[in-house]
Amino acid sequence: MVCYVHRDPKFENYLNILREKGGTALSAAKKAEEIIQRILMKGRENSLKVGRLTKKGELRIKCGIKYDLGNGYRLICAKKGAHLILLYIGSHDDCDRWLEHNKGLQFEIDDNGDNKLATKNIPSIECKSLSTNDPVDEYEEQLMKRIDDKVLRSIFCGLVEK
Repeated sequence: MVCYVHRDPKFENYLNILREKGGTALSAAKKAEEIIQRILMKGRENSLKVGRLTKKGELRIKCGIKYDLGNGYRLICAKKGAHLILLYIGSHDDCDRWLEHNKGLQFEIDDNGDNKLATKNIPSIECKSLSTNDPVDEYEEQLMKRIDDKVLRSIFCGLVEK
């Protein structure tokens, strides 16, 4: 379930380059925009079902997801918890070079309520929150903020023996 979509500041530049090229590159850019819109509209559902993934996936980036846009173009993202980060879009070869250059990229998300995203190798990320109108989720979030180790130990003390 995706609640937050983040864009690398350079991602928009990569998308504009594809739009300017026209032809199959423009088609790939439009397909990526459709996937992004589906994620924004259906973000609370499984982000892996909004577009066709590549057959081999992506292991060079922790939690990496690679969408196949057709005609040899790819959209590279990373998913960590409720956060999806749009990283790169380009031809298969360009994506491969970008992935090799950014191998081992990791993300740290500050979940104290301000939804800041800290990354290694990326200077800054622009964040866009999805609307979360589900009162059940809001209630669960409020409850989870109240739970600490002491409460958990009192609940689960009989389940684990020392």
